[in-house]
Amino acid sequence: MEENRNPTSLIQKYIDAYEIQDSPAKKAHIHHRWKNNNLTQNYIHPEKLKNIFSLDNTWENKRVVIWGNGHTVNDAMNRKDEIWFKESKHIGTNMAALLGVPFDAYCISDSRFLEIPEKLQVAKTAPGIKIYASFLEKNLKNLDADFVRVIGHTGICSDLRDGIYHGFSVVWFALQVALWSGSKDILFAGCPFDYSNPQQPRFYQEKKVSPVDRNLTHILANFKNALPILNSIGVKIRTIGNSKLHESGVEKVIFPLK
Repeated sequence: MEENRNPTSLIQKYIDAYEIQDSPAKKAHIHHRWKNNNLTQNYIHPEKLKNIFSLDNTWENKRVVIWGNGHTVNDAMNRKDEIWFKESKHIGTNMAALLGVPFDAYCISDSRFLEIPEKLQVAKTAPGIKIYASFLEKNLKNLDADFVRVIGHTGICSDLRDGIYHGFSVVWFALQVALWSGSKDILFAGCPFDYSNPQQPRFYQEKKVSPVDRNLTHILANFKNALPILNSIGVKIRTIGNSKLHESGVEKVIFPLK
C-alpha cells in the first residue's frame, strides 16, 4: 500500500483534477509503455518527492539541454559562449558536473555509479535539483533530493508523480524530466552512444574504467517508439554532434541556433 498508494501522490491527483477544471489549458502528461515491463526487486522502491513540483511545466518556453558523458560533449562545450547555451535550461547526468555547466537539474539512475567514491561524492553534491531513481535512496540517506519511482524499462512518462521508465540509460530518465518541465525543444549533448574506444568511452579519465553497457538496441527502440508520440505533442529532440540515436530517427542539430 505504501509503495503503490502513496498519500502524497494520491492527494496530488485530486489537486490536479480541480486545477484541470479551473484551467482547461493545463498541460496533459503522456504515459506510454511498449511491452512487458516486469522489474526486478532491486528497482522496486517508493518515491520521495518534494522539489520536482517547482519544475512542473515551468520550462514550457525554454530549450533544455541534456548532458551525457560521451566524448561529443566538446561539440557543445565549444559553443558555450553562444546565445543558445546561455538561454537554455540544463540537465546534467552522472559525471557531467565536471564540465562546470550551470545545471538546473541533475539525474542519476544507475546503482553502479555510487560504488565508486568520487562518483558517490558527485551524486551528493551535484548542482541543481537532484532527481534520482528511487532505488538509489538507500545509498543516499538524508540527501536533499527527489527520488522518482521506476515503473518499467521500456516506455515513456512525462508525469514524474507516476514515475519514470528506466530506458537503459540515464539520458532517457533525463528526457522524462525535461518533458515534465514542459519543454518542447530538447537537445542531447555528449550522447553519442558510441563506445568504440573502450579505453575512454566517456569525456573524463577514470581510475577504473566503468563497464560499458550493451543495451544500444533497447535504447534505440525506446527513441524510435517515442518519436511519433513526441512529434504529436510538438516536442522536438535533437543531438549536438554525431550519435547512434540518428539510427532511430533523432536528428542532428544545425548551428547556429537562434
